[in-house]
Amino acid sequence: MNITITPEAFAWFQDEMGLVEGDELRFHIRYDDAHSAGRDQHGFSLLLTVEPPRRPGASVEAGGIRFFVEEGELWYFDGQDLRVEWDERDEMLRFITD
Repeated sequence: MNITITPEAFAWFQDEMGLVEGDELRFHIRYDDAHSAGRDQHGFSLLLTVEPPRRPGASVEAGGIRFFVEEGELWYFDGQDLRVEWDERDEMLRFITD
């Protein structure tokens, strides 16, 4: 699994989450109730937290910031890559798997 953070998404992480060089951001899986806007068809969505990795299964470094998914949560991506983009029209992050 590869993780890609576009420059526009990276800028969002810096501006909105205050991430700086040396930070580590985890993409992890959570089960949502039926009213969550970001959930997939199975009821799961990505949650973002700033924390150090324990057992990273996939990671990428951009601008001195490490973005990662823990090994135990790779199942969610089913062998696909994760691309994080900024959608300027809707003014939101997009998490694209392919």
